[in-house]
Amino acid sequence: MHMTAVLLAAGQSKRMGQSKQLLSLADKPVIRWCLDGLLAGGVDDIVVVLGPTGREIANAIDGYSVRVVWNTDPDSDMAGSVRQAISALPEKATAVMILPVDHPAVKPETIRIIADTSQKFPDRIILPVYKGSRGHPVVFPRPVIEELDTLPTLRDIVHRSAGRLQQIEVDDEGILLNLNTPEDFREIVARFSR
Repeated sequence: MHMTAVLLAAGQSKRMGQSKQLLSLADKPVIRWCLDGLLAGGVDDIVVVLGPTGREIANAIDGYSVRVVWNTDPDSDMAGSVRQAISALPEKATAVMILPVDHPAVKPETIRIIADTSQKFPDRIILPVYKGSRGHPVVFPRPVIEELDTLPTLRDIVHRSAGRLQQIEVDDEGILLNLNTPEDFREIVARFSR
């Protein structure tokens, strides 16, 4: 099995009012927290999807050994970015971990647990759960994520896949902490300072 992570960072951060990818958490941009979490969790094959205004974000991750793909459609959604990433997957990729950049607080141990679970259940969609709520990142077997060719969203794939889901309980609230608004950012900053 070969795991490739897709870090979705093409959003325009409209609700945040500034690039959330570049917000500084403990003196490090959010996007670097995501990349460092993936690497520390043992996932070192990474595709980063950036949007049409992502040049500054690309500069912020200079030096990381990742493949950057560009989603040049400013009106695109998450599925559009995933489709761009699928086109950049290495042939050997058998599983794809999808991590939105607005989840910088996921622990590396959680990344490792999710990847290990995917290895045990290679035909299943792996969904992390914290206290009964599903979060991110999610792992899709490659043939399953390629169903985006015919379905509009990842959620549609998950909804029609009841028999292919494998939930894994993790002790990591970070899978649920979504960084979309200034209030979200203040909450995550407070958690990082504890």
